[in-house]
Amino acid sequence: MPDLLGRLDPVLGQCVDAVCHVGAATVSADAAWLREGILGAVSTRWNRERGGTLEWHPALVEWLLAEAGRRGLDRGGVERFLEGEVLGALARQVQAAPPGSRLVVVREGNGFKVHPVAPGTADTVTGQ
Repeated sequence: MPDLLGRLDPVLGQCVDAVCHVGAATVSADAAWLREGILGAVSTRWNRERGGTLEWHPALVEWLLAEAGRRGLDRGGVERFLEGEVLGALARQVQAAPPGSRLVVVREGNGFKVHPVAPGTADTVTGQ
């Protein structure tokens, strides 16, 4: 605390009783929040509006968590990252799918891809 007080204006420094440092929490271990919260909400909306099924490949979820941890993103940062870099890239692909489609979103190369899955088949789509 003496180091911090030395950098403050002396009048302000006299008003400080305690200094608490709280670092930004990351979501590196919060897969449930990502899967069921944000991605789940996107899927629910798609399912309701288009009568289909939008799924997120587990490898994509793992990549998103790792990327969030690498960038030191908090939940708000993850939401902005998803909106800016992931969902925007997927919008046209998802909208082009026929209503009632079962789709799986994967990480492919440096981007994201939506793969249709034939009705009644297991998910055979692999993602990186």
